[in-house]
Amino acid sequence: MLLKFQPSNAAAFYTKGFAYMRFNRPDSSLFWFDKSIALNPNADWVLNSRGSLLFNNFKNYSAALTDFTKAIEVNPQGEYFYNRSNCYFRLGNIEKAKSDATIAIQKGFKIPDIYKTALQL
Repeated sequence: MLLKFQPSNAAAFYTKGFAYMRFNRPDSSLFWFDKSIALNPNADWVLNSRGSLLFNNFKNYSAALTDFTKAIEVNPQGEYFYNRSNCYFRLGNIEKAKSDATIAIQKGFKIPDIYKTALQL
């Protein structure tokens, strides 16, 4: 409804994308996240959500890495470092995975023990 009255509302596009993600419709979710980012390329929460979608649903770790890196540049939150750490881990760059996981911990983000063990932290 909001998009009907405000067709350039980046937050509405994000909300639609998030809803599709929750209903396990990744292609539709990606479409709406892309539209949101096109309007607001520095929306760190949208970049993080799209990165999570690319990582979890599409197994596109390189593209997810790009989104998480941009989100970190905009707003360096622990969750974003943790998410980027997982990309590095999947891409085989254990040192960068460890580094980002350590930063995430320093920023107060709780990392699962199984992941800490995998990284030997």
